[in-house]
Amino acid sequence: MEIQSIIATHKHEEARKTNVKAYMTNWFLHQDYPIVNTICEKAIDVVRKVTLNDQKGKLDKFFTFDCWGAIYEKYHYTKPHTHGPALWSWVYYVQVPNGSPPLHFPQAKLDVFPHEDEIVIFPGHVIHEVPKVSEEVNEERIVLAGNIYLDYRYNA
Repeated sequence: MEIQSIIATHKHEEARKTNVKAYMTNWFLHQDYPIVNTICEKAIDVVRKVTLNDQKGKLDKFFTFDCWGAIYEKYHYTKPHTHGPALWSWVYYVQVPNGSPPLHFPQAKLDVFPHEDEIVIFPGHVIHEVPKVSEEVNEERIVLAGNIYLDYRYNA
């Protein structure tokens, strides 16, 4: 089952109960779908490559705790928020129609205009949001998102 279908199948499970004011799946898609878990693992691989660590073996202890999908239609948005205490957060763009709003980082005054099959990774403590989808956008914007943590039990 492809990611788009998985998200569409589960899109009402957490709808509008969170900062995401769009259709949203449950928090743990990666536990039920190997293809979703593969995206989580790819995000972790990127984090491993960019994280500096002077102690061997510690970078193997990254893990995904939560991973969810969202579908944005007209007027949907996400409120400003962070993902602390996650070390890293990410968004994988499954479908991005023309005119889709950016991923906005207000403190940095940065807008990221993603493309399909791209992943954006950022520190979990960074405030981010998605502005409202305008009425001119006629297709769904579909994303998969997740949080990466470090299991500190392995520091000994």
